[in-house]
Amino acid sequence: MQNRFLTDLFAIKNSALSRAALAMLALLLDAPGASAALPVGRPWPNAPDRQAYNLVPNQPSSCPVRVHSLSGDVSNANAILCDSGGGLTLTMAPGGAAPRVVLDYGKNVGGIPWLDVGAVSGNPQLKVAYSETALHLDDNGDFAPALLESDGDSSRNNLYTVSAPGLIANRYTQGGERFQVVTLTSPGSVTLRGAGIQYIADRTQAADYAGYFLSSDDELNRVWYASVYTAQLNAVPTASLPGSYRIENGALSAWGSNPTGNSVIGYYKPGANWTDYTMAFDLNIVPHANGRDQQAGWTVRTRDAQNGVVFLLSPGLLRAFKAVGNQYTEIGSQPVAAGANAWHHVATSVSGATATVNIDNLTVLTVSADAFGTGSVGFRQWGPEEARFRNLRLTDRAGASLLNLPLNDAAQLRDFHIPGVNEVPSILDGAKRDRAVWSGDLDTEGAVLAYSLGNNDYLKGGLQLLATHQHGSGFIEGVVPPAYPLLRQPLLANETGPYSAVYSMYFVIDLYDHLMYSGERAFAASLWPVVTRQMAWNATRLDARGLFITRDRVDGADWDFYDPDKAGAITAYNVMYYRTLVAAAAIGDAVGQGAAAAAYRGQAAKLRDAINTHMYDGARGVYRISDTVPVIAQDANALAVLAGVPAPGQAVRVLASMKTALWTNQYGPMPFNDPFWKPIVSTFMSGYEAQARYLANDAEHAEQLIHTVFGRLANPLNYQYTGTMWENVGADGTPGLGRQTSLAHGWATGAATALSAYALGILPTAPGFDTWLVQPHPGTLDWAVGQAPTPHGALQVKWGGKRDAAQFTMEVVAPGGSSGTVAVPTYGAGNPVVTVNERVVWRNGGFLAGGGPAGASTDGQFVYLNGIQAGSYLIATGPAD
Repeated sequence: MQNRFLTDLFAIKNSALSRAALAMLALLLDAPGASAALPVGRPWPNAPDRQAYNLVPNQPSSCPVRVHSLSGDVSNANAILCDSGGGLTLTMAPGGAAPRVVLDYGKNVGGIPWLDVGAVSGNPQLKVAYSETALHLDDNGDFAPALLESDGDSSRNNLYTVSAPGLIANRYTQGGERFQVVTLTSPGSVTLRGAGIQYIADRTQAADYAGYFLSSDDELNRVWYASVYTAQLNAVPTASLPGSYRIENGALSAWGSNPTGNSVIGYYKPGANWTDYTMAFDLNIVPHANGRDQQAGWTVRTRDAQNGVVFLLSPGLLRAFKAVGNQYTEIGSQPVAAGANAWHHVATSVSGATATVNIDNLTVLTVSADAFGTGSVGFRQWGPEEARFRNLRLTDRAGASLLNLPLNDAAQLRDFHIPGVNEVPSILDGAKRDRAVWSGDLDTEGAVLAYSLGNNDYLKGGLQLLATHQHGSGFIEGVVPPAYPLLRQPLLANETGPYSAVYSMYFVIDLYDHLMYSGERAFAASLWPVVTRQMAWNATRLDARGLFITRDRVDGADWDFYDPDKAGAITAYNVMYYRTLVAAAAIGDAVGQGAAAAAYRGQAAKLRDAINTHMYDGARGVYRISDTVPVIAQDANALAVLAGVPAPGQAVRVLASMKTALWTNQYGPMPFNDPFWKPIVSTFMSGYEAQARYLANDAEHAEQLIHTVFGRLANPLNYQYTGTMWENVGADGTPGLGRQTSLAHGWATGAATALSAYALGILPTAPGFDTWLVQPHPGTLDWAVGQAPTPHGALQVKWGGKRDAAQFTMEVVAPGGSSGTVAVPTYGAGNPVVTVNERVVWRNGGFLAGGGPAGASTDGQFVYLNGIQAGSYLIATGPAD
């Protein structure tokens, strides 16, 4: 209509009427709120199917979807698959080959493995092993080191003696596996009616995500959903970890769990105010194969998982301890006749300042219990110890019943704090390994779960746990077990602890992330003292130039744990300190600490100047790894651009220089351009680099990076496919650390944030999205749709663009109680026209009021529409001609 109208006018341009008409047209087109004739259709799918990309198990228990391979005498193998009715049989003749079947779950799953035995002949042994990829399918599984194995099975294979039909359930979590290798290792026959993995992580389905992302690029979509699933597989809801108590054969079996933050006392929580009482029960010490580590423990006057009067009974000896902050002081002992593998009746009475123990109707020990005037009761096992308990009864001084639990039903454990069970939701770093809460990983994972599930409690729980690991110096440890109890305890003694200076800083950045996505100012205020202590420690590490200095084998470690520590003035560490100062300032502003916030902001400005003075190589346009070493590092440069450290106009040059230096491998950037460091592609740092490139309007290279590093991992046709994102990638495309590599690692999910925050274009600019920025970076995409959850409701964005025509259309639905800025891409058009709901708001480089925004500006690539309030907006732009 517009083109024909103008043609007709120009055809009569010499007439007086035409001159008047053209004058009138000019007035109309320049008038505020004039109707637009721009392409304002909606060039995106009406109802894109996000559930089509779903990877999350839709049932509580995952089942195998195919038989990968088998050998030996295995019959009816496919009967073990999902909904097949069962009936797989493995048979081994004396002296014969061991039958073996490899079950494929189709993608990485995780939880409690189980086997349903339908029939058995003899007493054969079943060995079950687990692997995340087909690369490591052997009878021992892949690799799960005991180091830092704070939750889950420390072995990647389990051995079961099968003596009767019934359910076999593993005691510990196998957190990540695609393949399950089942082998009969001794003569006999076993028929399995079913096999599966009881899924214990977050199981929100893709269709139910509070936020989502879809685009015209199928591989980017797969990357987004695989990244979110990876984060979910590492997300542990409250009380989802199985713990070390289980009802078996009519009694409570209690064993020493893997390290759980020294939480080894399982206590009855409602009894905190009990004073004088008698605790009676039966116990049986389970023999241990090594002949040692045979012990049963119980507690009275128990305050929490680390405080109380503890009794430990081993064959022939009873000892008593006062436990304060999990520090045990022996207060008495006595030889006894009790042994292992037999039931004994125990009664322990506390009255006033004494505690008396009676075993098998004989009084054997009396000790002082004056350290605790009140408290509950519980059981205590550690390490390889195991014991069984039944018939727990408590009576008060008058003989009235306080508690009566036969301990023969799992429901009777509902009110117990159980060692190994997590009190709060949190996010682990890896599903298989390490299964711990790491502060660095939280910075990536928290954002991913905020943009997808809309669940900020996982990040909140991780922060609560990390806050319990602060030292008196202010240093916060960067790793904590997920089942660590939330205790009020004194600050830790040493100056530093695990893991490093950088990971101690991440706590502040993580808290900032939580504040921005959740808006929970009260929670941030409760942790403000923790923040200020951490910031005070950071300041002690500055040199005369104002640069942050780390020490070898003290606090110089970082994400590349397989490389040596970096000591001295390291660029990446100083950039992280800069991020920490900026984050602390924002938190301070939000919680009413304006003076402290201003001080941190001033320190950040000085540090930024110092970094650019001492770390920036102006000749090459890139940051060096340190003030003295010319090596180019991915982390230093990507994080610097993301944090806004480069001088104005230098970010693009920095990214170009690092691309030339580091994009030298077909599977992703090398982390350093020097062979001193291992040539392992970092999915962690590549997520930050993708975000940095989007932020610098280098969208096409951001997309290229995501395709290169993450696209192959999300491709189901890849032989090494796990459906999840890997901890790292080797220079040959295989897992970077071999079989020990975690192939469902939370820090590898940053591409999802890059796509939601920058490609789709939604960022919070004030806590809880009170204000926000919508700034799509279309790159090579034709369209994208999605939304971000906010405390105010969903912030919805849909857009479509034509680069060649410099035309872009977007629809923004802003929730009530919030406001923001919409940045409209112009594809570099010299004189763009922008309309809002088909009314012109920008023409000839100026703002025209009346169409919705309160004002507008441009930087040559975007037109920024400011003051957008709640409501629905259809926005379009195109060249003026």
